[in-house]
Amino acid sequence: MVKSASLFGLDKLLHALAYCLLTLGCALWVRATWWHKHPWLTRGLLAAVVLGYAAIDEVHQLFVPGRSASILDWLADALGAAVAIGIIEFVRALKRRGVISLL
Repeated sequence: MVKSASLFGLDKLLHALAYCLLTLGCALWVRATWWHKHPWLTRGLLAAVVLGYAAIDEVHQLFVPGRSASILDWLADALGAAVAIGIIEFVRALKRRGVISLL
């Protein structure tokens, strides 16, 4: 029996989307001054927290009946986190140029 979510890699897309949203949500907890004063450290810590959570989630799945851990799932999670950080940086660049003033 084939799971519908795994059809054509849809499960990897869903992993990436979920972790993109998780990263964006976690980024809301970071003070704006951190993004300005320590941009690389902030990006690195954000990625480490989200990808650490993703790794723990994959290990957790080893103990759940009917589930399995997959490095490909973790890589999809990492892609989602990277996309989110890219979105954050894009919005920050627009804000610096005065194109947007919200946030």
